[in-house]
Amino acid sequence: MISSYIPSSVTKIISILILFIFYRMTPLDMNDNLKNKFKQAFVKNAALPPARTRKNRTPFFILIIVACLIIGLQYSSSIFSPDPETDSWGKIISPAAGSTTGAKVRIVGETQDIGTGQYIWISVDKPDIGHCWPKKQVLRNTRFATTILVERPDEPFYVSLYILNETLHSQWKDWQDKEIFSGLPMPLENRRLDQINLVLKK
Repeated sequence: MISSYIPSSVTKIISILILFIFYRMTPLDMNDNLKNKFKQAFVKNAALPPARTRKNRTPFFILIIVACLIIGLQYSSSIFSPDPETDSWGKIISPAAGSTTGAKVRIVGETQDIGTGQYIWISVDKPDIGHCWPKKQVLRNTRFATTILVERPDEPFYVSLYILNETLHSQWKDWQDKEIFSGLPMPLENRRLDQINLVLKK
C-alpha cells in the first residue's frame, strides 16, 4: 500500500490535520461527548515521537570519520612502513660536491647499518620544485659504485642517496618500469642519507 512508503512522522501530521479539521467543522450543537472524543484523539496524535538527539547520531558520524581516516592512510607513502633506523648511515664518496660532470655520472658511495626492509636508491633531485628522478638501486651495508645518466639539466642539480621503505621502493621501481618522464615527489628529509650538488659540463 502507498501508506507503507510514507514515513510515520508524516502520517502523524496528516492524522492531526484531519482531526483538527473535523473538530473545527463540528456544529456547535453536536453532542459534547463526540467533540471530546475528537479532542482526545487530536491531543493523543499531537504527541509526536521525540526527534533523534545528537547523542544518538554520534556513533554514525564517528564511523564515517574513522572510515575516511582509514582510506586516507591507505594511500600514505610511509605510515604503514617502518621509518629509517636512527643509526642508518650512508655517504656519497665520489664525485665531490660542486664537481663538473658529463651526462654519465659515476657514483661511488657506502652505506652501513641499513635494516631489513630498507632499500638504498640514488636519485637526481630538484628541490625547487620538490621532485626527484630515481636512477639506481644499490646494495646496502657495503661500498658501491654505479653510473647514472643525467638528462641535461639547465642548472646545477643534486644527487641524493635515499633509504626507502617497502612502499616507496615499490613506487620507485614501478615508476622506472613504466619509464615515466615526469618526476616523483621527493621523500621526507629523514630518508636522505647524503646529497651533493653537481654541475653538468657544457
